[in-house]
Amino acid sequence: MMRWTNDRWRSTLHRVVNPPEPANDRSRRLSIGMFFIPNYDAVVAPIAGGEVPKYPPISVADYRTSRFASTASATGPAA
Repeated sequence: MMRWTNDRWRSTLHRVVNPPEPANDRSRRLSIGMFFIPNYDAVVAPIAGGEVPKYPPISVADYRTSRFASTASATGPAA
């Protein structure tokens, strides 16, 4: 969404912390994941509304490939 909105909608830092063991039964905390995966051939380009685009257009396939590659290179080769 950051790319599509030219950083108008920014990603929030996401942290998950489990409640302490004694509080598990009384916890009202609920987490729900939402995932959106557009078609691989879709092009993500900023809708800048007259602003200078902060990101170049990129296909979903190329973006995901680059993200997976950066994660894999950070952790080293698979065993």
